[in-house]
Formats: sequence, C-alpha cells, structure tokens
Amino acid sequence: ESAAGERPERLFLKLCEGDIAATPSEVLYYTRDYQHAPDAPLPRCYDAVYAATERCYHILLADLSASHQNSHGHQPSLGYGFALADALAALHAPHWNSAPLHTAAEVERYVAEARGGLRPMIEHLGAALPGQWRSIMERVFDAHPARMLARLGEPNGFTLIHGDPNPGNVLRPRTG
Repeated sequence: ESAAGERPERLFLKLCEGDIAATPSEVLYYTRDYQHAPDAPLPRCYDAVYAATERCYHILLADLSASHQNSHGHQPSLGYGFALADALAALHAPHWNSAPLHTAAEVERYVAEARGGLRPMIEHLGAALPGQWRSIMERVFDAHPARMLARLGEPNGFTLIHGDPNPGNVLRPRTG
C-alpha cells in the first residue's frame, strides 16, 4: 500500500538455485548491465538478489505473459530476424566503447560452458551440417577463447553481448 511508482497487476518471480545459480550473471544483467539503459528491450525488473553462500537468486519482473511469449517452436521470418537483430543491437549500444565489465575468470567460465554446447549441436545437426562447417566451428571454438581474453585488455570498441539468446530467452509479441 505504501509502494510508489508503477504498480503492475501481475508480476513474474523467477527463483534459481544450485548449478544454474552458480554465478550472479542473471541478477547483474538486470541490476548492473542494463540498469541505465531505459530503452533496452527487457521486461521491467523490480527486484533481483543473489545469495552467493546459498548459490541461489530471485528476480522479480513485470509479467508480460498476456502480451508476449517465448520463441520456442516459432518459425522465424526475415522480419523476425531483423527485429531480433534490432533488439540485440539495442542491448549492445549502451555499452559500446565502455570498459569491460567482466573479469578474465568470468570470460573463461562462460567459454567453458559454451564449449560444452558444441558437441551436442554438431550431433543434433548430423548429416545436415556440411563437412566444412564442422571443421570451421571446431576451429572457432578452439581459437575464440584466447581472443576473447585478449580483448579484455583493449576496451576500444568493447560492448556487452547476451550470452544466451536462445528461443526461451527471446520474447515475441503474441500478435504482430
């Protein structure tokens, strides 16, 4: 009753614990990374707290379920691709030419997690993946970590990237 400002009728509370909450990255996403980016295409965050000792966190967001849904099972169109590119660019723009927010240890942890996804991706694509693409993907996964770490020392042209733009993390309007 004493709360000030916008009072949404519905909220979405996300609770995470254990391995999925090993780091505060998702909490930082809302409380640090985009706090000063009012035009970022993100749900409004009302509260987010990480408890390192317990390895858990919560995020309290505006509930957009009446107007939006995740993109699982959505057949993308060219227009959808352009809209997604615009949204990701809007997330990058506020941090362009800023000093890196992440440490070498955070980048190494991210790379180690991403590396684990290469084999399942290649296996899932199977014969549909042309042979030269497999070797290109393996070379990129081998060379990219060292290049990401080297970039931490050169902030010119640096920005944040979304580490997991999968269909479950991409909301799209239910209509339009």
